[in-house]
Amino acid sequence: MVPYVTVNRFTQNFTNSEPLSATEYGIAAVLRVRNPTNRRLYVSQLVVTGDITVDFATYDSTFGKEGEPIGSTRNEYLTRKPFRRLSWVSYPKDHALVDANGDEVFIRFVFLKPQELFRAEAGSGTQSDSSRYFGYHAENIVPDILTTLPNVFDIFTFERFQPELQFQHIRSEFAEGSARFQALIESKAYPLSKSAVRGAQWSMIDNWEKSTPEDLFFKSDRLRPVSKDPAIGK
Repeated sequence: MVPYVTVNRFTQNFTNSEPLSATEYGIAAVLRVRNPTNRRLYVSQLVVTGDITVDFATYDSTFGKEGEPIGSTRNEYLTRKPFRRLSWVSYPKDHALVDANGDEVFIRFVFLKPQELFRAEAGSGTQSDSSRYFGYHAENIVPDILTTLPNVFDIFTFERFQPELQFQHIRSEFAEGSARFQALIESKAYPLSKSAVRGAQWSMIDNWEKSTPEDLFFKSDRLRPVSKDPAIGK
């Protein structure tokens, strides 16, 4: 499988001002499936589940108190070790029947169409529910609410943020096993091993939609997880 950042660049025109260039980001994947059995199989879903570490900026925006030094919130963050629990589902965009006796198919999945960053909440609840999406490893507390709305930063890290997100990597949680991809085939979940997940790729949305799944799959590189959180220097 190859995870993808899909990108849409566009220009916004305003009355009495210069046009503004903007970029939107989405999440997609290409899954390669081989069928060694003697019967046809149907691939119905690609799923993301598991726990991801909450970055400090997200924690601070939810729990930071006005007037308190940022250091106190940072110490609390490092002590409690907050995380969120993902539960995402995507359905095949391409032909998903795999014939018997060694047939192979490549299937595109879309978790999130390109949109402005930070638009999505942590899950499907209201703003007042924000703290209920957090669990804490240090206290053995699990989140009350699953994070069901995909967010680019929940699956990718980036080496460059300006003028736009570039040099993407799959988050380290997917290499370490605390988060995972699973393919649902004939109602049975098949977790994808670390070696089955290739390096994250970047594609303009027009190219993603026009390319064949095979071409998108073989564009991939090896898995290179990045675990540093630049907001706290850890």
